[in-house]
Amino acid sequence: MVITPDEPITEDMRRLPDRITEVLDYVPGHLVVIRYIRHCYIKDTADGLHAKKIMAARPERPINRCLANAALLAQIICDKYCDHLPLYRQLQRFERSGVQIGSSTFNSWVEKIAQLLTPL
Repeated sequence: MVITPDEPITEDMRRLPDRITEVLDYVPGHLVVIRYIRHCYIKDTADGLHAKKIMAARPERPINRCLANAALLAQIICDKYCDHLPLYRQLQRFERSGVQIGSSTFNSWVEKIAQLLTPL
């Protein structure tokens, strides 16, 4: 997915390297990686000393700086609490798919999801 800045791009801007964020997503039956490419520009000011950096906004995620997307997090919680599938078995299933996730990372995701769901 390519995300462009909300501000209009003008001729006096130089393009900087894109910021790339990869997120692990769950599509029923398998995992996919979604790559977000955010265009980045810099605009020189008239005095030549300062520059304004313009970048597309980062897509929102339920857990900040988390590799997992909302669909994957929802699937983990449903598997754990609805289907009574322990976390270690979920990790084994992901490993069979070729995705290595640390157990401490996985447990942290579940803890943070529980914190998000506390108001409910």
